[in-house]
Amino acid sequence: MTKRIGYYRLSREDSKSMSIESQKKALRAHDPKMPIFGDEGISGERNLTDPKSEWSTKVRPLFLEDPANTQIVVYTYDRIGRKKGKVLSEVEDITDAGGSIFVVREGRTYDDAEEAAQSIELTFRSLTDETYRVEVSKKTRRTLDYLAQNEVPLGRKPELTDADLAKIRVLRERGLGYTAIGIVMAKVQKKDGKVINRSAETIKRALSGEYESREAYERRSREMRQRMAARAVLGLEPVGAES
Repeated sequence: MTKRIGYYRLSREDSKSMSIESQKKALRAHDPKMPIFGDEGISGERNLTDPKSEWSTKVRPLFLEDPANTQIVVYTYDRIGRKKGKVLSEVEDITDAGGSIFVVREGRTYDDAEEAAQSIELTFRSLTDETYRVEVSKKTRRTLDYLAQNEVPLGRKPELTDADLAKIRVLRERGLGYTAIGIVMAKVQKKDGKVINRSAETIKRALSGEYESREAYERRSREMRQRMAARAVLGLEPVGAES
């Protein structure tokens, strides 16, 4: 009897239609009883080689328990990865061991990487998926460079608000040291509820005026984006535009 293993992957460059929910729903519809593992936020360039990925720690080991009678089920072929050489090598390892891959959206089974038709299709699809990854990466890089040239703030928003900075100044005026203030201003992580103290360095930056509050960051971002939009409406060449 064939044992099935479901796998989903979602990276930052994926479209909304490739949500974890939609992938899981499709996998469950195909086989409600099979175990499902997934990687979220991991690029298709490294999910097969990252030692901490679910593919490396769960899917591959489980497959190797009984490869000849195991099928790996994915929503679309590119969920396996987008690094052509790595994907082809992985697929060949799976089929050479007697296993197979089933792509739900197409109802397509790959069980022989050496068979002519499958070999051509696998090579073409792997090449197409890698090309997509490279193009998305280039476009993302160009977009980030363009925003940076127009002084639009990038990166993670600051955690401390105007009110937090004001509270830090009050605590310092009361005689508290940097470490003590960091404890008072501790944050609770949403993921696991763990309490993390603010670092002394963060408190120093807040007191020196080097730390930009969340509100200030958002105002600056809004102003710079409005400036970019205004230049576009007026037909002015944007900062950083290619000549």
